[in-house]
Amino acid sequence: MRTKANGFSGIYPIDNKDFEDLRDCMDKLQLNDASLTFELETSQALGFGFRCGFLGLFHLEIIQEGLEREFNQTVITTVPNVSLIAYTTKGEKLIINNP
Repeated sequence: MRTKANGFSGIYPIDNKDFEDLRDCMDKLQLNDASLTFELETSQALGFGFRCGFLGLFHLEIIQEGLEREFNQTVITTVPNVSLIAYTTKGEKLIINNP
């Protein structure tokens, strides 16, 4: 059973040409940490990166440190945030990632 993330943050490579290397590193980290979730995310300012789910700020720090120490990947991390679930008056469920 997969653990649900409590918070999310974007992780982007410093240089966009390193995106594929970052993807490989994230895959390897996820093999050792089942609570790490990530999906592709694009930013106009930062380019291609990942929206990553963490159990908390300490978990984010551990992943960031692992990328730097184990894989020599220096990354840009966006401000952590939380996803919200909202229901419309028609009963539709909306997931709000960025208010």
